[in-house]
Amino acid sequence: MRPGDGAVRVAAVHVDASADRAARTAAGRDALRALAAELVGADAADVTVRARCATCGGQHGRPVLGGSRALDALHASVAHAGDAVVVAVSGHGPIGIDAEQRGREAPPGTTLAQWVRIEAVLKADGRGLRVDPALVRFEADPTGMTARIDGEEARYRVRDLELGAVGVVALAQHDAGDPERPAPTAVRRPGV
Repeated sequence: MRPGDGAVRVAAVHVDASADRAARTAAGRDALRALAAELVGADAADVTVRARCATCGGQHGRPVLGGSRALDALHASVAHAGDAVVVAVSGHGPIGIDAEQRGREAPPGTTLAQWVRIEAVLKADGRGLRVDPALVRFEADPTGMTARIDGEEARYRVRDLELGAVGVVALAQHDAGDPERPAPTAVRRPGV
């Protein structure tokens, strides 16, 4: 696969419930490396993953892949839900993934499915919860569901994903107007 072919890979990995934040982050980064390497035909050891928070400058936030020109062109997202870490890598523009454990309480005025869709869109937008979630609007169309943020032109393709025991999962991709864009390929890793 080449980064421009519209390919998306999604994976879920199990992390021991007692794992600390560093171990969960490491598991997510390992999964991102594996998916990115698979997508461009590289060795996972050659994939770098870094993150820098746009608000505080800390080493968290949207993951950025690197290591070669092909890897630099990929987009990535990560979400944590209970004992699972869910990751997505796209060769076709910004992407956001979100996941929550089933049974978790959603913010007032939303269902859990609506909330993960909203968060996935805000991650794909790149600003996350720095944007008011109430500004996200959804509409059905012949190919599924699209979303936009009030006052902005960008549109996002939104899909609900089934990843076994992970919980409620949604994927948002920046919509470049390509209705033929392939659906994501999901990969469940052992233990999930």
